[in-house]
Amino acid sequence: MISTIRTATPPSARPNPEETSTSADRKTATSGLLGPDRTKVAARATRPIPVRTGAAQTELLDRWADVMHQVRDRGRTVSLRSRLTVRVFDMVVSLGALVVLSPAIIVLVALVALTSPGPVVYTHWRVGLRGGLFPCLKFRSMYADADARLQEVLDTDPEARRQWEADHKIQNDPRVTPLGRFIRKTNLDELPQLLNVLWGHMSIVGPRPIVPEEARRFGHSLPTVLSVKPGMAGLWQIGGRNDVSYDERVAFEVAYASHRTLRRDVVICFKTARQMLRPGSNGAY
Repeated sequence: MISTIRTATPPSARPNPEETSTSADRKTATSGLLGPDRTKVAARATRPIPVRTGAAQTELLDRWADVMHQVRDRGRTVSLRSRLTVRVFDMVVSLGALVVLSPAIIVLVALVALTSPGPVVYTHWRVGLRGGLFPCLKFRSMYADADARLQEVLDTDPEARRQWEADHKIQNDPRVTPLGRFIRKTNLDELPQLLNVLWGHMSIVGPRPIVPEEARRFGHSLPTVLSVKPGMAGLWQIGGRNDVSYDERVAFEVAYASHRTLRRDVVICFKTARQMLRPGSNGAY
């Protein structure tokens, strides 16, 4: 399966076509949003700082130190015992899931490869623990010419353009293949993320990984959310997913990161599995 993975370039300006922000344009519930420069610094912690001179460089370095100090301090509040417990839980569940679901994964690989041209697995850079970037894996659910299809719809459909400008997401998206619609509604497109869990990029349960462009929408809650690894399942998914506003999503993610327990993780896992058996009931599309 490794040979079928297409690696996307690190995030620059283009939003992820597979999964992007999901709420209408409205006032955010958090106050004092981080500025554009500070947000990019926090979200791209593993990338080199752009070379600037004079006051501009000093200001950028100060913002880098300020935001990352918040993120790292928040991360230190999580005890070593708690981190080890979560890591063991992640390894056991991800390995067990890969073994149990391996027949389904093989079938999905074949179906994706046979039903439309293109790579089987799609990768996109997401923001992870303490602002680091990692390649997030998903089964490809869109056509290879997705960009051209999107542009055609935006040029001819005002409602689709409004949805895209508000959320970078369109219901009944013409870029999505018939198989893609099914695997997105059932969350089967995210099964390759079990490898992300094994590699240590993600946890089984946690805040959903975001693209760098979304970081500003978390405001001062960003350090709290980035203090834990992003997860395959979380409160947002079982709480309504795309059917809730972005402000509500932020509240879900902050609540989880602030009160994480193994018992809560187990409950979220069971509720997520139940929703996967009821396609269309979880706000995914």
